Amino acid sequence: MKIVSYFILCLFFEAENFASDLTNNVYMTSNIIFALVGGDSPKKRYEFRANEQIHWEMVGTSTNYAHYRHLPSGNLTYRLYDEQGKQVPQTIASLAKQKLPILPFTNDAYALNVRHNFPSYSVDIDGGEVHSLWKADDVFLITNKGVYELELQKRIYVMMSNGVPVEAAFTNAENFTYPIPVHPEKFGIFTSPPIRVRIIKE
Repeated sequence: MKIVSYFILCLFFEAENFASDLTNNVYMTSNIIFALVGGDSPKKRYEFRANEQIHWEMVGTSTNYAHYRHLPSGNLTYRLYDEQGKQVPQTIASLAKQKLPILPFTNDAYALNVRHNFPSYSVDIDGGEVHSLWKADDVFLITNKGVYELELQKRIYVMMSNGVPVEAAFTNAENFTYPIPVHPEKFGIFTSPPIRVRIIKE
């Protein structure tokens, strides 16, 4: 789904008075930003109600397209902490969705699996992709009212070198489209820095 540049600008330039360790957007690479937004507003948010629908998005940082692939499962990893720093339990279904898939390590496996199970995306500063995440109440077993901290990270499937994404590959569409040979042994899973926001249970 495309999102307009106004939406992106609202995300990154509205000042807020919150703790410095809270952030609702992070640079995955110099080409891509990963962010969270609320249900009915494109504005920067550091707090969400536990019963509120949250959305995640990926946007580019320039007019040049950045290309990457999602995973068939385990695209996101997340944890919720209470005010004492104790991790809140999750549902079994939530934990299952975070499990990493088996990666294709041969050209044959890549040709059979990647086109359908590792979908490619392209984003730039004028348009990105946005998806529904969940309501915290639906994935965490929150038993008490209070303020919680959500820590969430995005995973993408990209060309890697020594554990670091190959920046030049993000602007080369041939690395992310089928059926161009891409040497799947050079691909790996890259995990973003963590987003940290508050979840309010009323």
